[in-house]
Amino acid sequence: MNLIDIVKQFPERKIVVLGDIMLDKTVIGSVKGSSPEAVNALDVQAEEEIFSLGGAGNVAANIASLGGKVSLFGFVGEDTDGLAIRYLCERANILREFDVCNRTTTKFRVRGRNEKESQQMIRISYEDRTPKSFSEEMTQRLLAKVEEADMVLLSDYAKGAITPQIMATLRKYADKIIVDPKPVNIDNYCGMFLVKSNKKEARAIAQKESIEECGEQLVEKLGTNILITLDKDGMRFFPRENPKQSILIPTYAKDICDVTGAGDTANATLGLSLAVNRNYQDAMILANHAAGIAVEKVGTYAVSARELEERIIGKRNKRVGLEELTLLCETAKKMDKKVVFTSGCYDILHPGHTQFLQAARALGDILILALNGDKSPFFKNKGGDRPILKENERIEVLSCLEPVTYIIVFNDDSPVELIRTLKPDVKVKGGTYIPERTLEEDLIVKSYGGECKYIEMVGKYSTTSLINQIRNNK
Repeated sequence: MNLIDIVKQFPERKIVVLGDIMLDKTVIGSVKGSSPEAVNALDVQAEEEIFSLGGAGNVAANIASLGGKVSLFGFVGEDTDGLAIRYLCERANILREFDVCNRTTTKFRVRGRNEKESQQMIRISYEDRTPKSFSEEMTQRLLAKVEEADMVLLSDYAKGAITPQIMATLRKYADKIIVDPKPVNIDNYCGMFLVKSNKKEARAIAQKESIEECGEQLVEKLGTNILITLDKDGMRFFPRENPKQSILIPTYAKDICDVTGAGDTANATLGLSLAVNRNYQDAMILANHAAGIAVEKVGTYAVSARELEERIIGKRNKRVGLEELTLLCETAKKMDKKVVFTSGCYDILHPGHTQFLQAARALGDILILALNGDKSPFFKNKGGDRPILKENERIEVLSCLEPVTYIIVFNDDSPVELIRTLKPDVKVKGGTYIPERTLEEDLIVKSYGGECKYIEMVGKYSTTSLINQIRNNK
């Protein structure tokens, strides 16, 4: 199942979100200089006010925006901020189930704007941290929704919504519970399906500096799958069956404007993705894409399914660099996926190419196409008029072919160094290459136990003959 297919199934999934609900208020304005009323205080001319759901509310808002069916459980005060949260839930198509607390937790931020960007200047918090308890009626509503849900997300900001008592009630549903915890409450979450933490909190819990040691210790302590977010370095997943076989997925953020709520966006996307298909790698990739969109916006932001699809398509013009591809290959092998490698110039695509790529992909789970770059010796030997289609044009065409998973460009005489680095399980060549002629590529592949395959090309297609035919028909 590809990433787009997973996103398209989000509307079929039911998610319950339980946790600390907040209202995020943001005022954005121009900094006019120093305030005449106090030393070292700035004078901000307010220009825009943004009200949005925060905490568990932001998780729910992202699920709804991505198309999922979401029920939100938590505590909200009987005050104007509570009314704002109820209104925002109704507008976002979130089924809300609230009990009442002393006051609504609210985060108030002021951002100063200059010519290019806005920057957070201050945050003011209004909180009710007292332990909270659902009424018996609300507890029964929660259990009914959890029973029919595909996944349950717990968003713990240590404001009292998630207690040992409610966890005892939910424990029989542990295999579909994903938790974003605070360190102070970590012991509540033993045996859950997945616990997600950022690196700062993971280090605080494990009392270790190394992320690998943190992940392994948390798996041992909690008996859960562990996911640690690493800011600009992506995410690392530690499976409870074998935490030493961790998986790292790089971040896909382009321009970071505001990190507020990005973790909530990642939680929502993880929950929906794992509800569709419990493939951790796919879920992490989607969560990183969604969080990458969120940090490009000001304040908490609910990412839409269309934005996520467009980001995936944009990323998957399928071209990747060597560092990312090496990581992706290592991750695939840890998940027992077979990596197939082939190379070529693909100057003008013809049926021989497409049939060959289909046959190559059938040999494994992931097909890497090493594409001769415009400065490749292959094209220099063909004369000054090749390639006909430039590198980016060929990548655009090849990215539309379903069998191709990743494309990497090389300009060496051969892809020997790529093979040496990536260590594909299978290396494939077209039948025009004589198997008996031992290539250096073959020796490398066989040295680490890989396979070398040759696929007979269907028909008598060739780019050179097509070019000559076109020229002769002028």
